[in-house]
Amino acid sequence: MAVSLGADPGALRELYQRQFGWLQIDHSVVLSRSGRALIGAGHADLNKNLIERGLMVGTGERLFYHEGKRGLEMVATSPISYRSQLLGVIAVTKNLDAAWMKVVREMSGGQLFLVKDGASCSARLTWSVVARPSSLTATGS
Repeated sequence: MAVSLGADPGALRELYQRQFGWLQIDHSVVLSRSGRALIGAGHADLNKNLIERGLMVGTGERLFYHEGKRGLEMVATSPISYRSQLLGVIAVTKNLDAAWMKVVREMSGGQLFLVKDGASCSARLTWSVVARPSSLTATGS
């Protein structure tokens, strides 16, 4: 209920860290229904993206890619609700950096190709250009 009442987010941060601190994610954001950052206030670019995507009103994609100041991130979101009332949204991210791509390559034995607007997003791996305007596509082989 602290999310909807606008109380001090300190207790929420402690609870979140205790319950989910073990997750292998890079960033976490919890926004109230009004768009106030309760966790992750330092990630203003991601917070803005969540609001622009309509996630504060219960619409928008739940899994997407975000290109921000920390590089390319995969973002997974979930609404926070109580008795069917939307209270906010939580988002967790994973940076798609060189270390992540190395793990993917080792686990799959293949290559990962990230393409945005017809051009590759990184030069760390062997890339293939795939024409798909105005979208970010991940494909593996």
